[in-house]
Amino acid sequence: MSEHWKHAQGDPEKAMEVLVDAIKAEGKAEGRAVPDWLLLGKPTFTQANATAEKLDRLVEDWKSISRDLDFDDKL
Repeated sequence: MSEHWKHAQGDPEKAMEVLVDAIKAEGKAEGRAVPDWLLLGKPTFTQANATAEKLDRLVEDWKSISRDLDFDDKL
């Protein structure tokens, strides 16, 4: 293993097993919908979760403005 990856926490063999399972819809991925994004590893999951929470706050903060852009009725 290269010097660059010696402190990595994730096991690349486990990641590849999950990737293959997801593509084939078997093993650990059996019975699950194929994800648009396959989040592999704790740092990736943590960052994705933080991003999702930020997006949830943004959606809530801007909901009234975002949903009020239809044409006004001018009858």
